[in-house]
Amino acid sequence: PSEASAASAKDAERREVVQPTDSPMRAEKPTAEVLEAAAASRVAPDQTILVASHMLQHASLLSSLESFGVRLIERERLAPCMPDFLLSPRSCCLIRGGDFFADAGAVEELAAQIRCASLAFNDVLVIVVPRAGPNDEPMGDLAPADRFVQQMRAAEGRAMRALYSTLHQLPEVIMSECSARCLECPTVHVDIDLRPQEESLASLPGLNAFVAADIVKRMPHDEFLRLPAEAMLAAFPVLSPGAVQTLQDALGCSAAVETPAAPRG
Repeated sequence: PSEASAASAKDAERREVVQPTDSPMRAEKPTAEVLEAAAASRVAPDQTILVASHMLQHASLLSSLESFGVRLIERERLAPCMPDFLLSPRSCCLIRGGDFFADAGAVEELAAQIRCASLAFNDVLVIVVPRAGPNDEPMGDLAPADRFVQQMRAAEGRAMRALYSTLHQLPEVIMSECSARCLECPTVHVDIDLRPQEESLASLPGLNAFVAADIVKRMPHDEFLRLPAEAMLAAFPVLSPGAVQTLQDALGCSAAVETPAAPRG
């Protein structure tokens, strides 16, 4: 075989080694169909991603996301777990480089963030971005990242997911996830300007900036906090039962939160 063919085969072999399998216990590689759909489509009107202030330093990524037509709104604090993005009222996203997982202290901090997030969100997504080689192929040892994903999936179950993405594909991966997650819960319109009490509500266990924006538009925050669990769920469909239970526990309410029964057809 030619030198070019041999090099191509070697690159393919290397990709097979560093890219994860489709095992649910490891980070997954987004499919070509998902990426193409994200790149070809425009977002729904008023579709919004909330961005943590510390992500403003990644101007290129944010500019690429805006090119899809999505609204990006910055907030100092998105939720107690300090995620990088909120993709919907029930979905948060954290992004880490592949080499990040070699630092034991940083990994434990991330694990604590995920444990905190799983109490408030139905979907906690970690996107691992390995270093890229000359042909955009992932480089570096991803075994520590795989071990971390396995441990966290075993501990947190279906609430925690992980994807690998190249830096080039990252905007498409985020957008495809945002579009999918927004179909799973009611839409919340968030104003660019922060309203009074919105930030303090977003810092409470079980709540986040999306939910806080919905609450402050409709009632005083102290009135909301006095609601029993069932009334919270009825008045604010963006809240999941798990999030309400987390909030009620933090407020010192002992009553268990029941998942609303499905309507009879």
